Amino acid sequence: MKNIFVDGQHGTTGLEIKRYIAKHPMLALVEIDYEERRDSNRRKTLMNASDAVVLCLPEEASIEALSLLESQKVIVVDTSTAHRTHSEWTYGLPEMNVNQKALISESFRIANPGCHASAALLALFPLQSKALLNKMMPLTLISHTGYTGGGKELIKMYKNTKKPISAQHYALGQMHKHIPEIMKFGALEIRPTFLPILCNYPRGILLSIPFHQSNFAHKISLTEIYNTYVDYYKESVFAVVHEPNSTQKYLHGETSETNQFEIFINGTDENFQIAVRIDNLGKGASGAVIQSLNLRFGFPEDMGL
Repeated sequence: MKNIFVDGQHGTTGLEIKRYIAKHPMLALVEIDYEERRDSNRRKTLMNASDAVVLCLPEEASIEALSLLESQKVIVVDTSTAHRTHSEWTYGLPEMNVNQKALISESFRIANPGCHASAALLALFPLQSKALLNKMMPLTLISHTGYTGGGKELIKMYKNTKKPISAQHYALGQMHKHIPEIMKFGALEIRPTFLPILCNYPRGILLSIPFHQSNFAHKISLTEIYNTYVDYYKESVFAVVHEPNSTQKYLHGETSETNQFEIFINGTDENFQIAVRIDNLGKGASGAVIQSLNLRFGFPEDMGL
């Protein structure tokens, strides 16, 4: 049994991680009273006595929390953006390539990916593995997301309002905090146009990337694209790759509240889109934390998920 301290366990992501740990047969939560959550001495004691610490804090608070660690043998998973592109931290997306699971399994510092970034990268990895994308063609990423990713205040607003709330674009200045990790790990040389859209449902992300044949280094059919994704994710226990133009619905807010990710390929050989659906609180946040902890401790990758 491994003891896990979640720093920020009373927030949205922290509460979800607590829910996962409660049903996990090999992880035990190190709890802290709500009134003590800002007590540095108490947090320091609990952190250094744990097998792993999960930081569910804003960027500056995550960096500050690391200073409380005295033991370098305590595993840290940071859910903030503070270390996602840091060269000394391991990016916690096991599906990235054939080596990533091994890197996570040996790392003491793991940066949990952003929710939009996870969806975007899961769409890009198979294409980049075959050098299919024309590097001089910029991409557009369109991501519909549930409101739970915005934290307690946004959740409260959506739950308490009696008026219909329309879908809303945000981060219009093209400075969304997930763009740097998408560019780094997606091997993008040109900054993509990113259009996140906040929707009136609790959970789920549907991120789509529209493509034209001119986006590719050579002509390729939908069937070839499909086969590329099937082959790339054949070892993933969480991947579901739907056949081209599948009649399977990919509604924005429908997720199974698991660590699963689904890939849809729709259109023609000339114009098509790749869409990835995940649970923003599952594969996009808390589920990804548990997946990394499973790998790090040598448990089955899908244990508790």
